[in-house]
Amino acid sequence: MSRTAKRKSAEVFDVEDFLRPTDTDLRSALHTLLGTREDSAEIMPEVGKAAAVITDLKSGASVNLIPPVNLTPDLKLRSGSKLIPGIKLIPGIESTQPISRENKRKFVLRRAESAAEGHSRAEEQIYQALWGTAEPIEEGSKIITIGYVSLGRMAQLSESNARINLRMLVKKLAVEEYSTYQCETGRGRTWRIFSPERVMESRLEAGLIWYTKRTLAVVFVDPQSGDALLS
Repeated sequence: MSRTAKRKSAEVFDVEDFLRPTDTDLRSALHTLLGTREDSAEIMPEVGKAAAVITDLKSGASVNLIPPVNLTPDLKLRSGSKLIPGIKLIPGIESTQPISRENKRKFVLRRAESAAEGHSRAEEQIYQALWGTAEPIEEGSKIITIGYVSLGRMAQLSESNARINLRMLVKKLAVEEYSTYQCETGRGRTWRIFSPERVMESRLEAGLIWYTKRTLAVVFVDPQSGDALLS
């Protein structure tokens, strides 16, 4: 029999002729795809799609069995936009502006009129504990030798909080390390604490004038950009 004779017309075309007896999964998928409609005029477009799928399967080509998603004509998206799974698109909504992932919170800018205004509550507790306990060394400064555990106990803070806030006071020019820890003698660090007046003078020279309060922190910032000046 010639090849022409083997071909079947569209009216009697049966997709299952292309399947092997073992192709049960594919046969079930085709039945689901074609449904149970008996009107050949309605089925023929689906038959053509199924035949194309089978041909691609036999040739080894990759096949996408997931139907394409048709967007509502009223929906307009920016060029290059990507649909994110899980987002429901509502007809009639036009997206023309990119969604900003930045949600910068604006803080009130203040000018420090005293040394204490530039301190957080914990930093001020450390500063007051040191200034009230240290011994004068020269006009406008005192010194004290103390460990973090003792400092935390004196300021009613934990050791870790005492360490963190003391280091922040060093950056804010209120305290400086006078001498380091001496392992041979077991002597702890000695700190030099400046008077509030000396602190303000040093900060004015360094440009640490404007600050913002961010939750529990007090941060010196650039008044133009709002960027933090101390890291």
